[in-house]
Amino acid sequence: MKFFLMAVSYLILMMGSSFLQAKPLAQPNDTSSSNHAVVVLYHHDSSHSPAITSIHPEKFIEHMNYLKKHAFNIWPLDKIITETKAGRAIPEFTVAITFDDGYSDIYHNAFAELKKRGFPFTLFINAKKTDAASKSTKPHQYATWTMIKEMAKHGANIQNHTASHTHLAAKRDKETQAQWLSRIQQDIEYGHQRIQEEIGISPSLIAYPYGEYNDEIIQLVKSLGYQAAFGMNSGAFSQNDNFYTLPRFTEGGHYVDTHDFALRVKTKAFPFIEVSDVYPILEHQQSHPTIEFKLTPGKYRLSELACYGVGQGKLKLEFISDYHIKVTPDKAIPAGRSTYNCTMPGYDGRYYWYSHQFNRKLANNHILQD
Repeated sequence: MKFFLMAVSYLILMMGSSFLQAKPLAQPNDTSSSNHAVVVLYHHDSSHSPAITSIHPEKFIEHMNYLKKHAFNIWPLDKIITETKAGRAIPEFTVAITFDDGYSDIYHNAFAELKKRGFPFTLFINAKKTDAASKSTKPHQYATWTMIKEMAKHGANIQNHTASHTHLAAKRDKETQAQWLSRIQQDIEYGHQRIQEEIGISPSLIAYPYGEYNDEIIQLVKSLGYQAAFGMNSGAFSQNDNFYTLPRFTEGGHYVDTHDFALRVKTKAFPFIEVSDVYPILEHQQSHPTIEFKLTPGKYRLSELACYGVGQGKLKLEFISDYHIKVTPDKAIPAGRSTYNCTMPGYDGRYYWYSHQFNRKLANNHILQD
């Protein structure tokens, strides 16, 4: 997660001057409709948990106050998915609030603030962690099923984050393709089953641990009946996006300034006609991955399109035609996780935002697990 937050921070820094020169932002009390939404992701709401995955409770309150004061439409995530997949318009400035892993500080800190404002929210939980917390006789870092049931009664939608938070795309030594897929399917199905048993609902959404997936994982998730899946890439999404690689803005560490948060929750989905399928898991020799996309003409400043990579700075843009762009790095991306982030200002002062996560394998062709 650290690499992701660094990428977002760097991108906001690079955007700073153009953002300040842009026209005033459209305001969230706009009653018009759109076909895009933003999802924000938190892990810990605590001053005592690891800083890189945490937001301080006071800063979380600032975020929630900002959404309330500016009349954002806070929708349950499953409702956003249902409406966008059906091609129905949703209100401008629609946001979903999500939490990954099911930490107990969400129950102790964030829950009261969300309930106070009437905000629905989604918990992507790891069922085996929740099982362990529920059996423990001591305070536990994960929420118990009792805590999760109480949150579910007051606006929480409970969804699957797998049973054990494993690296889904990583095979174990000497594990065959069939054994790997069987193990991953069992892990996903155990989480699904436990949510059904304890909460009484059948999860329709899943979040990939570490944002890692490949084509086999996507096909497995589809076959198990999930309606959408989320990674760790950032940006808004629309009905034109792949619903099994959807983005969320991760909020944590030093990168939770409310001004930057305001920028992120007002972003729009990139106006793609087509985007190349480049899955996050790369072989070690795939050191210079490229992305190509085609955009529909619209009210945006295409001349100010910019893409950045961690440790790369600005990435090279090649205009194959007016709205057909190829993104290329000047140097090799590092082994492990990294991202390309692209932004483009609109004439209303809001930004279109797209990112793609990579995990380049080590020289021994194993996935870096950190």
